[in-house]
Amino acid sequence: MEYVIILVIIFAYTGLSSKIDKVYKKISKDSVGIKDFKELIGKNVTVMLDDDYVFPPKGILKSYDNIWIEIESYNKKNKKEISFYRVSKIQSITLDENSN
Repeated sequence: MEYVIILVIIFAYTGLSSKIDKVYKKISKDSVGIKDFKELIGKNVTVMLDDDYVFPPKGILKSYDNIWIEIESYNKKNKKEISFYRVSKIQSITLDENSN
């Protein structure tokens, strides 16, 4: 009986440790840290995200922190829109040619 309990504890430990490793890898992959966007603030940019967007978000980069970036754009009725995007979902940010 003791051997069965010991085997159950060993299997539970290995199962938990593999799940902990998976969570740790996901967290370390998602934690990007603060990216340096200082040179892009106030300029027209295009943001490529991990999510499937038909048209990638474009606009003026207004501000950023370690979690979000703020993009200002104008809709078809020429109204200002502010959008926030998660930094960890950004693949790339490119400077538009017609920027300031």
